[in-house]
Amino acid sequence: MHRLIHIFATIASFIVLLLTSGWIGLQVKARSFPTVAPGAAPRLTPLLPDLPMPVLRFARALFGDAVPQIKSAMLLGRARLAPTGLSMPTRFLFYYDATRSSHYHDIQATWFTLPFLRVHERNLEGHAMLDLGILGRVEDAPHTNQWCGLEKSQKSR
Repeated sequence: MHRLIHIFATIASFIVLLLTSGWIGLQVKARSFPTVAPGAAPRLTPLLPDLPMPVLRFARALFGDAVPQIKSAMLLGRARLAPTGLSMPTRFLFYYDATRSSHYHDIQATWFTLPFLRVHERNLEGHAMLDLGILGRVEDAPHTNQWCGLEKSQKSR
């Protein structure tokens, strides 16, 4: 009987240790992705004169008489992600290419700063891909690619 209590106490201690270390690991902030050097300053384009007056006033107040021609953008950052209610430290990298109507997202949930859950999402000129690591990969499916669903609905008309 004494031996059985000792085994249960050991198992309970091990479970408490696992849960505690798991919780502590989720409290450590994710490291940010390495910063990227900024590109050349964008070219400027004069404001279109036929813009609605409130938009024209706002654009002039913000940019002056010319707006930058943005071809691409990259956002790096850290956040907390809670898809199941359990908040996890996360880092993300979003890249947008306005010239090709494309984007790429890399989202990583971390434990003690080590990535353990990765989400890769890409849309390249209308072809979508969503990779959730061990949960699977989906390409050009209507529920992940609105462009694909829009194309099919327009063909059926």
